[in-house]
Amino acid sequence: MSNPSDYIPSEEELIQRATELLPMLRNRADEIDAAGEVPEDIVQTFRDAGFFKIVQPRKWGGYEYSPLTFVRVLMELARGSGSAAWVMMVLGSHQYIVGIMSDEAGDTVWGEDNNILLSSSYAPAGKATPTEGGYLLNGTWPTSSGCAHAQWAIVGAMTENEFGEMEQMAFIAPRSGWSSLNDWDVFGLQGTGSNNIKLENAFVPDHLVTPLFRNTFDARSKVYRYPFPLLAMGIISASLIGFGQGAIDVFGEQIKGKKRTGSKDLLSEDPFVQAAVANAQAIVNNTRAKLEWCYLEAERFLFNDLEVPPSTMTQFVEISRTGEQIQEAVLTLYNVMSPSVAYRSNPMQRYLRDIMVGSAHPTQRFLTDHARTLGTTKLA
Repeated sequence: MSNPSDYIPSEEELIQRATELLPMLRNRADEIDAAGEVPEDIVQTFRDAGFFKIVQPRKWGGYEYSPLTFVRVLMELARGSGSAAWVMMVLGSHQYIVGIMSDEAGDTVWGEDNNILLSSSYAPAGKATPTEGGYLLNGTWPTSSGCAHAQWAIVGAMTENEFGEMEQMAFIAPRSGWSSLNDWDVFGLQGTGSNNIKLENAFVPDHLVTPLFRNTFDARSKVYRYPFPLLAMGIISASLIGFGQGAIDVFGEQIKGKKRTGSKDLLSEDPFVQAAVANAQAIVNNTRAKLEWCYLEAERFLFNDLEVPPSTMTQFVEISRTGEQIQEAVLTLYNVMSPSVAYRSNPMQRYLRDIMVGSAHPTQRFLTDHARTLGTTKLA
């Protein structure tokens, strides 16, 4: 599935490539989780499929598609292995962050090799100290998924901006400036290798620093104007939607031809089972529709040289409910299956664990973090 550098596959072709990888990803899902990280050959398969080029600027060999194309591919891929899809999500989305920065930043990261990947930890967990020509970074940043495959890491820190205000910035640090602590030991998304990373006096030049939540309208492609909150919430939500669809796929396969214990009645003909799968599929369909609407609504403004208005941005917050909604869908299926669903050999339990851990991501904290934003706006 490798492509000449001048060939750009269509969105449909990219989604088809993801579909074709599902059997392999499902077969290797337990292996990936047992290893604690995605094997290099699978990362290379994603590279050959062009997934890491979807939102990469064309100037550096990418396809320069909108993030909507990326989330559509991601939703398909996430039906296979939660951990593999999560790592692709992380390593495949940071090309966008470099895309919003200066050409000097892109040349620094990709000047010698445009296949270079970046991991991240956006939480302002460490300290950035101004120094001549840039900043010195110190601290420990949490959960940098896929960092074993990255040559750079984007980390977040608070620093004073050009207006004299404290602002959260993103700093791109070279691999020589950070180390992985190899401390990812969890019950879900086990194969993402989301280790903490430590930086000690890592120098980051000014041209590799950018505001995280403040967009600027300039001569760059309109593709790189999406607000960061929508990007972050969107890719996490897309992964969770894919996990949910994957669980429904497996449920359908396992229930087919199966009879209720001590009965000749097929489980597939049980009205409660039918209602459970219908409810789960409806939830997945609705969350997917809402997610795609958010991106299309953003495009309606951005592609016409307009900023997304605050009232519309507030509506985007609703996708932070995706995690709890997908959990509800899959738990309903889990509860109508036989006791065999509890065995580690049954992939249903892995989907459920991955969904629970993915739903703990800060972008999915609707009730604790994001509901107030929406409620305040509605009541204003």
